[in-house]
Amino acid sequence: MIKSTPAPKARYPQWLVVPYAYAAILAFLAVAELMGLGGFDFANITYETPGEPGLIVVIAALQIFSIPFLLRLPLSQFARFFSATFAFVTPFFIAANLGYLMSQGVFAIHSLTISAVTYLYCSARSALLFWTALRRCV
Repeated sequence: MIKSTPAPKARYPQWLVVPYAYAAILAFLAVAELMGLGGFDFANITYETPGEPGLIVVIAALQIFSIPFLLRLPLSQFARFFSATFAFVTPFFIAANLGYLMSQGVFAIHSLTISAVTYLYCSARSALLFWTALRRCV
């Protein structure tokens, strides 16, 4: 029987703003990437997410499935482990996607700026969250 358990008590509640901000950034990026997947045209504004559609969907799925861990929702240990893993590897996938786009000669200013800020701001914290979740699961 799969049983959900609440998130462990935060040792430093003042730092809870970091995973919440990271979750908000990931939600915004996932919506923006999926909205522009097939091209978006509204009021003479054209928006299209650059890159391969399969890679964009994978990155958006990683972003979406990392949000439950970041928001400290009640999850099973299995789901908590995978959500923490997704929260940890998402910045690396974003950086790899940016590297791929830059090697193809595509300059995606929205992806570059938002992803760079996300990557720099959240990489260290997501590593700490991943390590904490791994210790709790094992």
